[in-house]
Amino acid sequence: MLLLLLIRAGGGMESAAMALMLLGTQWYILFNVIAGAMAIPTDLKEAATVFRFTAESAGGADPPAIFPYLVTGC
Repeated sequence: MLLLLLIRAGGGMESAAMALMLLGTQWYILFNVIAGAMAIPTDLKEAATVFRFTAESAGGADPPAIFPYLVTGC
């Protein structure tokens, strides 16, 4: 049903196939990012607290720690 709607919306089978692949792979990315967020060492979080790092001042410590998991999911 979704495939037919995507084909009727325009773009042909290629666009519909890409949209369906993106919908299918989002779960791998999501679960890998969640695993990455849970794998951040508590030492890193404690050091950020001690040095009063905030998301605004240091860009946050989470994105660099999660990035390898994001790449794995992609």
